[in-house]
Amino acid sequence: MKQPFLFLAFLLLLPALSIAQYKVILDTDIDSDVDEVETLAMLHRLADQKNIDFLGVIVTSDDPYAALCTDAINTYFKRPNLPVGVLKKQATLKNHSKYTRHIAQEFPHRLKSHEQAQDGTALYRKLLSQSPDSSVVIVTIGHLTNLQNLL
Repeated sequence: MKQPFLFLAFLLLLPALSIAQYKVILDTDIDSDVDEVETLAMLHRLADQKNIDFLGVIVTSDDPYAALCTDAINTYFKRPNLPVGVLKKQATLKNHSKYTRHIAQEFPHRLKSHEQAQDGTALYRKLLSQSPDSSVVIVTIGHLTNLQNLL
């Protein structure tokens, strides 16, 4: 008789036990397919539910519209000031995405160009240094160049 009661008490207390939020940085190559957009939307929803503290997005892409697209998605989810970092000093930027340019041109965002976005490695360092407890989760999809530069 006690076991079902203890199990029920545990289930009722579980939300209180999980109040601590994960701090999350997304590192993405948002350009060629839409798995990144889905992940970005999911992280925004988790932040809306107070399950995570969404710190920022690092974009590792040679698409000049990738950061603008990311910023537009952040703005859509009511986080227009969520920092966006990019891989700087790339040889050639070329739009090869079927959607980044369209989203960047059709939806509001604060970034005006790829160049206006922060340097990805510098943004990593800033976000990590502002989290002294070292409990930051990095979700990475695609290229690892900015993460490699950080290390």
